Amino acid sequence: MSDDRFIDPRLQAKEALFQKVHVEGFAILAHISAIQSIVENTGCDIPSDNEDFIALQSRFTTVLEGRHDVPTELKTLINQTSEALESEDIAYATKAQLCTMGLHTLQHWLILSDIPEDLRDVDEVTASIKEKLMMHLSMWHKFFFDSGMAH
Repeated sequence: MSDDRFIDPRLQAKEALFQKVHVEGFAILAHISAIQSIVENTGCDIPSDNEDFIALQSRFTTVLEGRHDVPTELKTLINQTSEALESEDIAYATKAQLCTMGLHTLQHWLILSDIPEDLRDVDEVTASIKEKLMMHLSMWHKFFFDSGMAH
């Protein structure tokens, strides 16, 4: 009995892109884990020149280069995160967490937006991506709107 299934050739053509985004997710987790470890071990914020923070901030500011199709809700959160990154009143570890929430959300949105439109409503293709997108979006949104930051 074979486990071969038909995979739309349009998805197969994007497999390298999807794999790259997936691997980048692990790099993001490595950066935020290193930052969390420093904070836990020292009880202090990280410095502004922390290489993991700089990497997360850089990825956040470049993840959407060349994309003009970003939904309004994401644009709002991107702008609020960018403002938070400039704020002197927010700890760098918190800024790193914001970048991480944003990056994970944007990565899932990028994957979903690169799936052909006629396949986006096929649960077998997109259910897991949509679920993860909503989970990360909810956390990112909650930071600004449920924590009193942007009321």
